[in-house]
Amino acid sequence: MQEPKTKTWKDFDSREEFFRYLGYYHYDKNCVEENSYVIMGRVTENFDSEVAYLKENIETIKNSWNDQSPAAVAKSVKELGPRAEAVMQAQSNDKKRAGYKDDAPMYRTSNTEPTSIFYKIAEKIGLTYPLARWHVQFPGELTFWHVDIFNPAHKFLPPIAHNIPDEKVGHDNDIRRLMIALEDWDWGHVMMFGKSTYVQWKKGDIVYWPYGTPHAMANCGLTPRMSVSITGMQTELFKENLKNKQNY
Repeated sequence: MQEPKTKTWKDFDSREEFFRYLGYYHYDKNCVEENSYVIMGRVTENFDSEVAYLKENIETIKNSWNDQSPAAVAKSVKELGPRAEAVMQAQSNDKKRAGYKDDAPMYRTSNTEPTSIFYKIAEKIGLTYPLARWHVQFPGELTFWHVDIFNPAHKFLPPIAHNIPDEKVGHDNDIRRLMIALEDWDWGHVMMFGKSTYVQWKKGDIVYWPYGTPHAMANCGLTPRMSVSITGMQTELFKENLKNKQNY
């Protein structure tokens, strides 16, 4: 008997439907949520100079950094070629069907310097081939409900995301992402992982969400929300660190 065909991203015109098919998250609105995110610990090394840099350049960030709007994402992906555009089309379809405006910013992002302290933190946490990027969300901006596919590779993803074959796109390839809060939580700032909301974080807190978990972030407040995301390949050290909340 012929084995049933395994579907790939090419069989879906919606990224959400693709990830529902892959089954990494339950998508059951009635079940009790468990383990939708993990607080791995807190960065205790001093990064005040990095925060000062962001604050000193806040207007530049707002006016010139990539704002991750649908239009900005489409432009950056187009530079990568037809296949990259094809992979991203399903997510673009989700945004359009939901009514997101093409020019609506989600957040402002730029890669940190290679000498940034956050690469040292990534090593301690247990991520190899890391890429650290600033994540600044201004009042009124939101990151729409989505799942990270880690493909196509672009300047905001580490090289390990390059050349993932079609049958592996969307699957768990051991690429992990976490976020580090650069300031204490402020009113109106919120992160959502699955059905769980995350608020009241402290400066340096490290939040990780399991692969395939849908998530969203919003700034409904009056001040910018500033953080750093680190994306890299998990190691055995990373898996062990997930079990024990600690300082880095």
